[in-house]
Amino acid sequence: MKRVWASLSITTFFIIALLPPLPTKATNEDIWQGTVTITAKDPLTLQQVTNRPDCDFREVSTKIFSPPLDDLITVLSSGNYIANNLGTKCVLSNNQGYFTNSTYSHEAFGPAYELEQPASSTSWYDPAPASDPVLLINKPAFSTVYTVGVEYDFASNGQPTLSLTNVKWHYNGGALPLVDMNGNSVRLSNHAFSANGRFMAVRYNGVVAIVDFDDLSLTPVGYFSSWANNSELAISPNGRYVAVENNGIYVFDAENCQTSYAYGHWDLIQTISPLGCTKSPNLRSQLLSTMGVSQLVSDFQRIRFLGDSSTLYIGAGVRRADAPPNLSGPSAYDWTEYSLRPDGFQTTTSGYLAMGDSFSSGEGDTEGSLWYESGTDEHGDKTTFAGRNLCHLSRRSYPYLMAMNLGYLTSNIDSPPADGLFHSVACSGAKMHNITGIIGEKQDDGSSVDFAITDNQYRYNTLSQIGIWQPGVTKQLNFIEKSTTPTGQDRSQINPELITLSIGGNDVGFGPKIMACVNVGTCPFADTYDDSYRAQAVMEMAKELDNLTKTYEKLKQSAPESRIYVIGYPQFVQSFGGTCASNVLLDDQERQFV
Repeated sequence: MKRVWASLSITTFFIIALLPPLPTKATNEDIWQGTVTITAKDPLTLQQVTNRPDCDFREVSTKIFSPPLDDLITVLSSGNYIANNLGTKCVLSNNQGYFTNSTYSHEAFGPAYELEQPASSTSWYDPAPASDPVLLINKPAFSTVYTVGVEYDFASNGQPTLSLTNVKWHYNGGALPLVDMNGNSVRLSNHAFSANGRFMAVRYNGVVAIVDFDDLSLTPVGYFSSWANNSELAISPNGRYVAVENNGIYVFDAENCQTSYAYGHWDLIQTISPLGCTKSPNLRSQLLSTMGVSQLVSDFQRIRFLGDSSTLYIGAGVRRADAPPNLSGPSAYDWTEYSLRPDGFQTTTSGYLAMGDSFSSGEGDTEGSLWYESGTDEHGDKTTFAGRNLCHLSRRSYPYLMAMNLGYLTSNIDSPPADGLFHSVACSGAKMHNITGIIGEKQDDGSSVDFAITDNQYRYNTLSQIGIWQPGVTKQLNFIEKSTTPTGQDRSQINPELITLSIGGNDVGFGPKIMACVNVGTCPFADTYDDSYRAQAVMEMAKELDNLTKTYEKLKQSAPESRIYVIGYPQFVQSFGGTCASNVLLDDQERQFV
């Protein structure tokens, strides 16, 4: 995607005025042992209290096909169906798709598949938010415990099937079972996901533990000899803190826990608090004092950590004065959310990372030969992509200018130092899959068609002067997460205080549409006499909204403590004022469209 040079100058300095100074790095040792500030937040509805915090309540429908029916391929492609409206449902989503208790869909909107084995009192699917894992839960009738399997590719490990007039989703099976060191199924009493879906807090045999979905390792953090029936768990996005509401409110810190078990070697014989883990004092009395009520008329549900892992949110209920004496459960209470934040918390983030496409990289620098980073203006071999990299990362792009103004970068004359506080990995032409990844990297010979769909836009260049910070040679999330280059060099995990991102324009074909409009004649996208192409362009953009949301979610998952600023695209053509000059060739309709 090309852009007019310096078109973002106003946006750049506006953002600079909003950004905070570089913070002090800290380790947050034992912060939950100290004073905690509790603040009343917003009221909660009964619907919010009784469902997962990430529920999206909306109308859901399934496809019911009307005759004539044929083979499955014909039915799926014919569009000969009616939508069966199921009403408003709690929709849970992750990278695998969209789930209700009885439906599944790859897409955010439109008719869903009916699950071939819908959720029941004994089995259901539970997607970890903003990530890949989907839990397959089996709970015997009248039991208080359940077994779990973990599926990382639910979307691909299944297919639609035709059942009479209904199209259902058939899951093929094969999920990884959670088992102990003897191969026996682990029986859980409770579980809760982190907001980014990376971790899960679980309870078994009185033990509270952390499961890391990256490797299914288990880290015990605490133990209770008895449990209330309505006990609750929460785990922070960084996997460090586990909150427990069980006849009291406690927060465990797993930073120095000394025991962890690899998958397949879980040792569940645990009757004492694990060594190294710390546990906060009971925070319930302080919360009750803030609420101004006694324990006898209170209840607690919906506990969760968000954002930078520093704050615990709890839904606190006060029994309604008009509630009948025999009425129990959440409906008997008025609910308010409270935040609990340790006074000693300090962010552990530092530095600034710029990500995105050409609007961030600096495409179009009129003195690119002087200002493009070494190795990002290399044409190489177009047929094999050997030595090719056209990311066009300019040291005059707005991230470099912001970095200098914010004190992250001393000068943009030379490349940032490898151990510096600022780096840009933006690359001209980047699409959303180049940020988060889809199918993996390609480092051998290939054409532009091959590299259009891979996570990396270009091959890794061992001779590049910017080393492991070469843009375009891997998905951009790999510069945040711990990863390895094709030559075996380690990229350490980083925790930026600040991230900026511009992305999405290439996904909706911004460049080709602009090129069509600057040619002689009115481009079809701008033709007001035939709005079918304009409607098509609008639909293309609307279809990318869900992918854009997932991109933001994945970035936040990888950098839960970072402040992420999404940078919009500038309006470089006015929407009023007639036809442009002959050197631009945008007529009035095209100018309004652009």
